[in-house]
Amino acid sequence: MSYGENIQCMVRVRPILSGMEQTGRQCVDVNEALNSINIDCKPRPKAFTFDYVSSPTSTQESIFQRVGKPISNACLAGYNGTIFAYGQTGSGKTYTILGDFEDRNSSSRGVMPRVFDYL
Repeated sequence: MSYGENIQCMVRVRPILSGMEQTGRQCVDVNEALNSINIDCKPRPKAFTFDYVSSPTSTQESIFQRVGKPISNACLAGYNGTIFAYGQTGSGKTYTILGDFEDRNSSSRGVMPRVFDYL
């Protein structure tokens, strides 16, 4: 897939919280190869396709490489760029965007501090 001058939609699925592993159930199936997610819901499962889908095991660095770095490069080339995080409370928006922004050596640093360092 080539990155053009268009809006793209990325989905990051967070892992199940540690306390929910025994009591909850995984209702979202991620297919990174097809950039799709399947949701096990009633009355029937639903499938959605995006420009990029990351699994619960994805790293902050992989998100930066796939999303933050290309947008930064486009901005340096003179294009406008925006990263917009949207989702339910507790879905991981702040973690993805900021992460552990105070520790420069943390693997949990989010997209924003990595973009600033890159620039």
